[in-house]
Amino acid sequence: MIKTSLYSGEVISKNSLLIDAMGDLDELNSLLGILRSKLEAADTYGIRNIQSNIMNISSLVATNCTSKMHKDLRKITNEEINVLLDMQTYLLKKVVLRNSFIIPGDNGECSAEIDYVRAVTRRCERKVVALIEKYTNDLLNSQRYLNDLSYFLFILARFVEQNSYLLISL
Repeated sequence: MIKTSLYSGEVISKNSLLIDAMGDLDELNSLLGILRSKLEAADTYGIRNIQSNIMNISSLVATNCTSKMHKDLRKITNEEINVLLDMQTYLLKKVVLRNSFIIPGDNGECSAEIDYVRAVTRRCERKVVALIEKYTNDLLNSQRYLNDLSYFLFILARFVEQNSYLLISL
């Protein structure tokens, strides 16, 4: 069996659920970085802050929940969830959501890329749910954040589709 170490030092199989979740969160953060580099006003959308929160979730996953280190890690707070919800509310006032399925790519490359980031976010959320069920409830706010992030990204993709510009001012 091929093994690796968690941040807290425990050695586990590279085939474990923890390592799988860490890889998905790393992929999500990388995709958010690509998205941030393409959006004209990425800071306006809070993408950098979102990436920081994904790093916090990753550190929680990478640290054994029974270790002393885990207790000292920064967890996702209700305030950070509310910031995401506020951004959703803001964009919802500026976008028309249609009652139909969306086929990524029909309305441009950028919105399709956002839809891809959203799909990876949903995969990360499923992995975090599995971790909650197997290890700890300590990730409940992380799961909620990922769920709200996927909806925010859905709205952002529709906003980008419906606007020829990417600059918004909050």
